[in-house]
Amino acid sequence: MLGLAVADALATPAQWSRPGSAPPIRDLIGGGPHDLPRGAWRADTAMALCTAASLSARGRYERDAELAELRAWQREGAHSATGECVGITAGVAHALVNGAPSIDIDDGLDACVRAIPIALFHFADSAAREQALATSAALTSREPVTSARVRIVVAALRAALHGDERAWRSIWDDLGEAQVVTEPRLIVRQILFGESTWKDAALAAANLGGEAQGIPALVGALAGARYGVEAIPLAWRESVAHATLLRERSDGLLADALVELAGLA
Repeated sequence: MLGLAVADALATPAQWSRPGSAPPIRDLIGGGPHDLPRGAWRADTAMALCTAASLSARGRYERDAELAELRAWQREGAHSATGECVGITAGVAHALVNGAPSIDIDDGLDACVRAIPIALFHFADSAAREQALATSAALTSREPVTSARVRIVVAALRAALHGDERAWRSIWDDLGEAQVVTEPRLIVRQILFGESTWKDAALAAANLGGEAQGIPALVGALAGARYGVEAIPLAWRESVAHATLLRERSDGLLADALVELAGLA
């Protein structure tokens, strides 16, 4: 969760910019189209925190609880870094207002990002996890490809946390190679296999620019699961917005996962 937020904040200056049109991002600096302060993250982290809050509050996944938290973020800036709803996409905005995704807007990666806290919360109970992931994705997404993306993200997250290198590589190897990468799953794969540290992977994702919303957060989360929290530069961990809240939410998800595990034992 911390890796997700720090990588999301790193990418702030490049949001909506043309790749290569600005100096490369090398540090946590803030700015961007919303002129955010250093360490402030955007929509992806806010949505992940909305989902985490709904899980911890109810002790289980509930569609209406997650929807309520997301709408509170949209309307009031709840769970945001600055008290404002920053960076929400047209697809997510439509889904939250109308209660269903638009048939005219392509899915983004928000369902994949919100899958991170769900996968952590329901780490032991596969049946509850699968049902929650499908229900959560349907809040804002309608395309079959989104379900495939969610499955890969969750499988990779679990393999990384288990320290299962063979499973980790098998998940990504199944996607194959591509000379021209346009599918987000392949972009994430290319970054994770092309870089050998959390910092390098996060910076590579942050410098994508353009409309690569969701990719920095996913790379930060997956690389964080693989390399551990100590791999994230200490200065960035301490400078990210609401660092204490992020740790509390993460600890809460861990505690909930352990309670679930004990109940299944």
